[in-house]
Amino acid sequence: MIVAYDKQGNRLYAGVGKKYKECFCPVCGEELIHKPGKGERRPHFAHKGNTECTYGKDKDHKSDWHIRMQEYFPEEAREVRFDDKETGEKHIADIFVESCNTVLEIQHSPIDPEEFLSRTLFHLKNGRRIAWLFDESSDSENASFGKFKKDDCEWEDGIYAQKSFKWAYKRRKAITRGPDLKQAFDSYSICVYTGTEGDVFHRIVGEHCLFDYVTFSLDNIEMSENTNIEDFFRYDLYWVLEDRKRINAQSYQKISTYIPVAYRPRYAGRKRKRRFYG
Repeated sequence: MIVAYDKQGNRLYAGVGKKYKECFCPVCGEELIHKPGKGERRPHFAHKGNTECTYGKDKDHKSDWHIRMQEYFPEEAREVRFDDKETGEKHIADIFVESCNTVLEIQHSPIDPEEFLSRTLFHLKNGRRIAWLFDESSDSENASFGKFKKDDCEWEDGIYAQKSFKWAYKRRKAITRGPDLKQAFDSYSICVYTGTEGDVFHRIVGEHCLFDYVTFSLDNIEMSENTNIEDFFRYDLYWVLEDRKRINAQSYQKISTYIPVAYRPRYAGRKRKRRFYG
């Protein structure tokens, strides 16, 4: 972890050239070890070996990718603690952008579905938006789009046919537990990093068979110090086209009920019953 607390509850940042003798975990309160970093190792705080802190076991050792994503945001936005006074529940947001009340959860390693759901609902019920940023890059030489491969699907047409993929490996089971992407578009988002286009994320806007197959937005989100957080929560063109199809289908149904039977088109292949007279 890169943020700890002092005895007075002030935030401490594990930066280059800093050294802290007393620092504590923001979740369990245990005393931490400040490791200033050496060579390629980055400065960070770590629990002692016998800790039972679940947050420490998960966050003491972050991937370089995770740290790189956090570094696009200022120190005060990283690893922000939230407490639920009613339940006593505590969560540390990887990034919290206070100006737009938004949490970004950066996830490289696998995550338990219950933990995913718990974090998501915790922020949503307290009025915060949340976007999950998953690392789905691949070290395979055959990978052209991270852990996804092109899907010649039958349910997508037009411009979105080229944005439809299926998982080359097992899908992230946890994401099946979240809210509906369309209904909660303005407060909940799932985006993936494939490692094929720089620090770019692709937002999932459509899914089939419990996310075995996914459709991505036409608009990618490139990470930078000037990233527009609103890009994670826009009503996507994919849903606009989906709404249009639904409205057209409903309109046709409504109109067809007023067409006299004699003028309604007969279905091809329909045969009249033969009558026999004896």
